[in-house]
Amino acid sequence: LLRWAAVYPASGLTLRQLPVEGLDTKWVEQRRGLITDLASALRPAPEGRTGRDLQALLGLARPPARARIRLLCPALRCQVGGLGDIEAPIDQLADLPITPRLAPVVENLDSGLALPHMPGAVALMKLGHAVGQLDHLPWLADARIAYWGDIDTHGFAMLDRARRALPQTESLLMDRDTLLAHRALWGEEPQPHPSRDLDRLNADERQVFDELTSGAWGARVRLEQERLPWALV
Repeated sequence: LLRWAAVYPASGLTLRQLPVEGLDTKWVEQRRGLITDLASALRPAPEGRTGRDLQALLGLARPPARARIRLLCPALRCQVGGLGDIEAPIDQLADLPITPRLAPVVENLDSGLALPHMPGAVALMKLGHAVGQLDHLPWLADARIAYWGDIDTHGFAMLDRARRALPQTESLLMDRDTLLAHRALWGEEPQPHPSRDLDRLNADERQVFDELTSGAWGARVRLEQERLPWALV
């Protein structure tokens, strides 16, 4: 595999298309870490791509970023043939003929699926760090964006990314009062986010982030959004 990638460093093929004898996608997925380590030692990742990006290291096509959305408004559903729950590549969702007034961005899928009907609203669910691609959806440009993620370092990193894409993004249930009022529901964040350069957080959000990283309430404290009582949500 590495020898082939050295000969064809920018093939643009998918993993499934690679003409390497004995190689298949399951073989690659089971050894992804090892392949990435070896490939990154042999060639640097292209500018702007992370050194852990296997597709970038091998010159392969990247799978399109996908998003799952729920049209919470009956009028908006009528504009897309009655569909209410859609998952598709973000670039295809960009072409939807809708103009929502409100867009809750909810990291936990089950929480997003439980949201009630809301006039003029579209919910975006489980984007993870791909939340930075929200600016690819032109119908969000004039909408009110309410980001709701976990109260942990990764949650605030995703909020920062969302705000970089759409500066009008507000945070929801990611504040100090919410955290301290639900101490019995705290868990432990397995691996805190490595960066502290989150300059899109407001002062209150930044304070909570700094207190989490400094261990002000204990080591690796997190409050996952799916633990919050639904009545509060």
